[in-house]
Amino acid sequence: MKVTQEGTVDRQTTLTIELDAQEVEKHLDRAYRKLVPRLDVPGFRKGKAPRRIVEQFMGREALLHEALDDMIPEVTGEAVEEEGLDVGDMPQVEVVDHDPVIIKAIVPLVPKVDLGDYRTLRVEQDPVEVEDEQIDRVVEQMRADSTPWSPVERPSKYGDMVTLNFHAYVEDELAGDQHDVNYILQEGNTAPVPGFAEAVLGVGPAEEKEFTISLPEEYQDTSVAGKDVRFEVTVSEIKAKELPELDDEFAKGEGHDSMEALLQHVRGDIEVQAQRMADSRYQDKVMGSLLEVVEVEVAPIMVGHQLDHLVEEYQENIQRRGANMEEYLSAIGKTPEELRDDLKDDALMRLKRSTVMEHLADKETIRVSPEDVEQELEQLVSGEQGESLRPVFDSPRGRESLERSLWTRRVLERLVLIAKGEAPELEAEADEAPSLEAPAAAEEPQESEQEAEASS
Repeated sequence: MKVTQEGTVDRQTTLTIELDAQEVEKHLDRAYRKLVPRLDVPGFRKGKAPRRIVEQFMGREALLHEALDDMIPEVTGEAVEEEGLDVGDMPQVEVVDHDPVIIKAIVPLVPKVDLGDYRTLRVEQDPVEVEDEQIDRVVEQMRADSTPWSPVERPSKYGDMVTLNFHAYVEDELAGDQHDVNYILQEGNTAPVPGFAEAVLGVGPAEEKEFTISLPEEYQDTSVAGKDVRFEVTVSEIKAKELPELDDEFAKGEGHDSMEALLQHVRGDIEVQAQRMADSRYQDKVMGSLLEVVEVEVAPIMVGHQLDHLVEEYQENIQRRGANMEEYLSAIGKTPEELRDDLKDDALMRLKRSTVMEHLADKETIRVSPEDVEQELEQLVSGEQGESLRPVFDSPRGRESLERSLWTRRVLERLVLIAKGEAPELEAEADEAPSLEAPAAAEEPQESEQEAEASS
């Protein structure tokens, strides 16, 4: 086998692999032995035809084609090892000649990362503030949830639940038909289309109303964008809620001694949730700041493979919503190629993020041990009905998921400490510097902007 390596460009190098006749014969013979048990060759019992006859029966080119399935990965792997390459992903391979057999392999190398003086990174964290309006909204929702709906005999108002039937027509063709829909009248509601709630406002029980709504050219559903939609609506019932007074009696009904105690509890819950969200945003901000200053070179082939995974995840997300990719792309007015273009930056950023995290974990000596995973599992199943989760996570695949999640969390926690100037000294910088211990793992997928849009 003769291997010629070209120079490295964009973290990719090209190998030209020429096989000698003896190597080709070895793989042809292997392909013959793999095929012959399944072949029915006239004049021979099944599996007994000699190779010479098999070649005459199916043709040498066909036998070589079968041999290439095993030959390509084997010889490519040998060539990579011979050249001492540090491979980052599956090579892109093609057969450029059959006589002699010449294989061209574009090999993506592991990404090149320069973290620089990452420990000097500092990022300010915004303080968490809870406004009185947030508390009021939660209390009002509690107030509404505690009150049943009751029928009323009057024109509909905002806040009512209207039971209605409607027919929708576009260019005099029926485009929608809904019956016994319980519709909450909320100002600014854009369902089923913008302006529908405002048009239904004021309609009373057993009343009918016909109206037309003109949709803008930029409307998300391209099949009706820029068109007029005519609605025929019949209201069968209107229900409203008679909300209780916000006093100590209401608070006691919610499990608190007084209204003051209820408000303090609500504020505490909001502060915890707000802090959790703020911490998540801060992690993203810190990671974004780090990615802006570190240098990362990634092979285009690796980006392409990551993009393939991202498109697959995107498609699975669409299917979980009961739609298919073709329908979704038609609704948003994009081609598959345009979607790939939209996701390309996300694929590159995901690769850079995971690569930087791996290097950061190595620098900071962050590992996850089997004991750490076991402790994480026990904490997970310790809660109410937690044992139902044990079969899911107490398996090789489940433990691997826990390990990856724990590793990601520890790396991000360390990065946050660095950004706040609170990180412990590195082991090399101190005589006794405790550090986290655990096996490096790949970063969990991050939802892309397009995926978030698809799941909304």
